Amino acid sequence: MTRVRPSTIIAGLGVVIIGLAASLAAGQSAQSASLVGRVADESGAAMPGVTVTLKSPALQVSQLSAVTGAEGDYRVLELPPGVYTVTFELTGFQTSVRTDVHLTTGSAGRVDAMMKIGALSETVQVTGLSPVVDTVNVAGQTTLVQEQLRSIPMGGTMQEMLPLAAGLSMQTKPDVGDSNLASRSAIITYGVVLQATLDIEGINTVTAHDADTAVYLNSFALEEAQFKTSGNNAEIAFPGVAQVAVMKSGSNAFHGSARGSYENPKWQGNNVTAELAAQGITNPNPIVDPGFYDYNFDLGGRIVRDRLWFYGGTSQQSVKQGQIGFVAAPNADGCWFASCGGTTPGTTAQSLPQFNWKVNYQVRPTTKLIASQFSAVKHHSTMGGAGQLRPLPSTTFQRQPDQTWKGEMQSAPRNNLLLDVIYGYGGYHTHYIAQPATQVSQYGFPDGTDVKGNPSSIELSNNLVYGPNESVQDRPQNRYELKATVTYIPSEPHLGGTHQFKIGTTDDWENAGTRVLEDKASGDYQLRFSRGAPSQIVVYNFPFATSTNTLLGQAVYVTDTYTLRRVTVNAGVRWERYRNFYPEQTKEAGQFSAIFPARTYPRQDVLTWVDTVPRVGAAWDLTGNGKTVAKASFGIFGDTMGDLYSNAFNPNGQATQTYSWTGPCLVTQYRNDTFNDTSCDVTPQFLATLPSLTPLSATGGINSVINPDLKQNTTSEYTTRMERELIPNVAVSAGYVYHRILNNYNTNLQLLRPYDTWIPAAGTFADGLTGSPVTIYTYPASEVGAAFNVLKAANAPTDRPDTYHSIEVAATKRYSRKWTGAASFWTTKNHRWITGNSSGGNGNTPQSPNDDRFAVDDTWTWEARASGTVNFPMDISLSSSYRAQSGEREQRTQQFSAASSVLRQGSVTLRMGEYGEYTAPTVQIVAIKATKRFGLGQGRFFELNFQVFNALNASGITSINRLTGPQFGLATGIVSARVARFGGGITF
Repeated sequence: MTRVRPSTIIAGLGVVIIGLAASLAAGQSAQSASLVGRVADESGAAMPGVTVTLKSPALQVSQLSAVTGAEGDYRVLELPPGVYTVTFELTGFQTSVRTDVHLTTGSAGRVDAMMKIGALSETVQVTGLSPVVDTVNVAGQTTLVQEQLRSIPMGGTMQEMLPLAAGLSMQTKPDVGDSNLASRSAIITYGVVLQATLDIEGINTVTAHDADTAVYLNSFALEEAQFKTSGNNAEIAFPGVAQVAVMKSGSNAFHGSARGSYENPKWQGNNVTAELAAQGITNPNPIVDPGFYDYNFDLGGRIVRDRLWFYGGTSQQSVKQGQIGFVAAPNADGCWFASCGGTTPGTTAQSLPQFNWKVNYQVRPTTKLIASQFSAVKHHSTMGGAGQLRPLPSTTFQRQPDQTWKGEMQSAPRNNLLLDVIYGYGGYHTHYIAQPATQVSQYGFPDGTDVKGNPSSIELSNNLVYGPNESVQDRPQNRYELKATVTYIPSEPHLGGTHQFKIGTTDDWENAGTRVLEDKASGDYQLRFSRGAPSQIVVYNFPFATSTNTLLGQAVYVTDTYTLRRVTVNAGVRWERYRNFYPEQTKEAGQFSAIFPARTYPRQDVLTWVDTVPRVGAAWDLTGNGKTVAKASFGIFGDTMGDLYSNAFNPNGQATQTYSWTGPCLVTQYRNDTFNDTSCDVTPQFLATLPSLTPLSATGGINSVINPDLKQNTTSEYTTRMERELIPNVAVSAGYVYHRILNNYNTNLQLLRPYDTWIPAAGTFADGLTGSPVTIYTYPASEVGAAFNVLKAANAPTDRPDTYHSIEVAATKRYSRKWTGAASFWTTKNHRWITGNSSGGNGNTPQSPNDDRFAVDDTWTWEARASGTVNFPMDISLSSSYRAQSGEREQRTQQFSAASSVLRQGSVTLRMGEYGEYTAPTVQIVAIKATKRFGLGQGRFFELNFQVFNALNASGITSINRLTGPQFGLATGIVSARVARFGGGITF
């Protein structure tokens, strides 16, 4: 783990102190709730001076109090999520009490009161009227409380909570009973992949420029999880979903649980239809021995009553399963595709042990200290793209420890002033190795896959790879974060209304490397074949064991929550600075040191972005009773280039040179030419000639030039929303969200081969499906040579933005009358420039006319969600969930290759039709859960539960091979088959 220098921390603290001294601001932290309201007499006149008292088991003090202001308004901030009793008292009036007030993470609950003349001893009590409409915050948000996390049938990881939130989905197939355990996937927010955040106890764990996080955690230790999808204020840096995970806490009463569950391979069905069986598919994700299991234990309580609380827990999740089209060994004819029949299916083993603890220390009634830690170790036996085109021997074995820890101080030196400071860490270190003998010896690799004579290889006509993984990496990823906020509530109205001011600062120190620690025994190269004929060789600059990159991020934001009668305006501005560089480092010599020599590289600043962005939103309580609220917001969001952006320019990062290679072949015992099922390694004599040859292309930092003028990509977001409480505990909403993304960029453009110089290739090329002639562009002979292999980053033109229009409707029912539920539907109209092409260009940043072919996605997508729980007599409950999404939109592609004299880039992949020309059927998943509780006395319970995932045994296709060729049209992703799970546990 990379250490942070004390001088760096001191400098960061200095920035915070200066920022805090500059001004004051308002609002609670993302991990807490708040309560607002207005107190009036029977005539509706405001009542100042009313004492508002809150009590809850979630409070570490006996109670909290506030006094209403001149307009009868009150606000109580930094409340831990929980169930509260709110008491309103004023001499000469009856005491008014509201019980069972549920407050969730990030929400601003509203509880108004009407005071009647009478004695304090007279009490009017109202039960079960929890706020379901937020009259203050404009963000679209979903909060899952502990009861929902336990009752809804779903997988146990954080990623499986996301689909329960309106507007969110994952860029992967839906989970069925933890079939996606310990996997990561980009998060889609209203149809678009955006930079997200995941605050675990206040520390953001989304490192680099990612739309997800590789810090894995499950739901067992969580008190609540919140997902804010749109309308975020200036506290939030990025346009993607802001996720908040709040760990359970101790309390004055001891509490804990021991739970476990199990899926047996015999309890899984088979959802392969006759059509899928004809493709050679037997079972998409078969669970194999020992099956799936999880268990968790936790305990919380007090060390000193009302002063020192503790919580701790441990858990384990594990599964072993197959994967559609994933092969461990070929058939007798040497075919590696499952559709050939007779192949040996591959399996994947995944496990995720996790440990966590938290301590709360109430130093004095106005000051609290909190410390916490999550840690986990992910094991995955087949990383690196396991699937139809990458069989087991070409994958990697992964071990990844990760952790998140923090120290926090909350202090309220005055009733209207609050200080919150957090310092912590979120990161991981991923270790990959080529498949060892323990995993592949039974498939013809007694010494593992990375051995001499077994070269990494690929067949270009179908993209099937062979041999050890071409780049076995070691990836440390570290983020240290310091946050500080000051909240201030003026005691008197200004501009006719009340204010909450808040100023906050965030300082991040990120460090990451994508390293290869040693030369490969099989050789630091990949051989490329075209229909069985030697075509190209790609050589790598391994090793580069000291590669590292750094990102320093600073932000200061100011917000004001201004309430004037029934209108609340949330306004703010955020200043950000991201500075990316790589420090001095030394590259070691490797196999191809004549091409990639050992040397020391000096420190280099790569890119700095500074931006100031506004956010504004308004909530209008139309009726004044907190039941009907109209909301709107506008915001501009900047982005981070991520700590690994400089890796593309770091000369001590991965680099390649691609050369033409037509043989001869060195025959070994390994059949790496999969098209012909023969052996063909490169000869030592040919490798010796490489320094004198001219490469076709090159990648990596040694071939890239820095563009200091690259603009920051920005997202403009507009939202409107209407929320209505229909009846107590039931709310409905409808909204519109618009995203416009400017300045997308591409780091792989060939600087010295500009668009205008590309010419039609002289060869004859045909569409492999229709036979129609195809024009392919190549660069001219005058641009051949290593001197032209120069890459540079560039922004997309301003007339090529990505835009997304989304419409959403939702309904929620908070628990009452024995049941709770939620449902949502949203649809998005996309206008997206398609990325990815082998010439290096994208639809919005074309390298050549090849990139202009069918370059826009103008499709519609939609998703629907529903979940609910009903409690029956005898402590029996039944829960269910439903998920549906539009079928996958597909686009046909084709790979072309030719002699370097004809196609000078060697090979190219072209889009052959409109995006969405092919659409898979709708995917629908139903899950159910039945639970029976047995009381053991003194607040202890024993529970048995039974779950069925994919209860209708749907066989929704989630991805299809659209590469023109023999495998075209074959399914590469199907939801897992129906599976049953039994579980049980004890709680107290």
